[in-house]
Amino acid sequence: MSEIATARINTFGTSPKADFESLSEEAVFVTVCQLQEIITKALQPLQDEVRDLKATVACQDEKIAA
Repeated sequence: MSEIATARINTFGTSPKADFESLSEEAVFVTVCQLQEIITKALQPLQDEVRDLKATVACQDEKIAA
């Protein structure tokens, strides 16, 4: 069974080109503050959307109640 799994993993996708440089090999260092800022910026659109959806649901609840 493990031989089948290994064969599937080894043959998945296309082979990388010879001059391909993996991004994971580059060292990236960020401070805790920088990471927190990145996360905050990434989450802001989602928080905005949740706020808008909650307002829509509240408006629909009022219409149903009326």
